[in-house]
Order: sequence, then structure tokens, then C-alpha cells
Amino acid sequence: MSRWLELEIKESAEKLKALLLKYKTVHQMVRYRLKAKLKVARPSHLTMGLQLLKTV
Repeated sequence: MSRWLELEIKESAEKLKALLLKYKTVHQMVRYRLKAKLKVARPSHLTMGLQLLKTV
């Protein structure tokens, strides 16, 4: 199953290589089309993301 998912992601990445997509679009593709869930919640605001990076 994981090998199949890896191949699906690689194929999708190759198809989308030239496109610039919003995070929301990528999230929807991964979440609903591939039926995968993110391991870590992502900040919705840029400054929140920068604060998280500083703490790491």
C-alpha cells in the first residue's frame, strides 16, 4: 500500500511540477483525493509559521 501511495504521489508531482498551487489546493488534493491526513497542523498565518520556526 505505501509503495502504491509513493508512486501515486510521484506521478502527481510530475504532472504538477510546472504549476504553482496554493497550500489549500495541495491540502485538498492530498486529503480528499489521496485520502491522507497531515501529521502536524499547519499555521494559517505567516507570522505564526515564522514563530514556530524560531522555536525549533
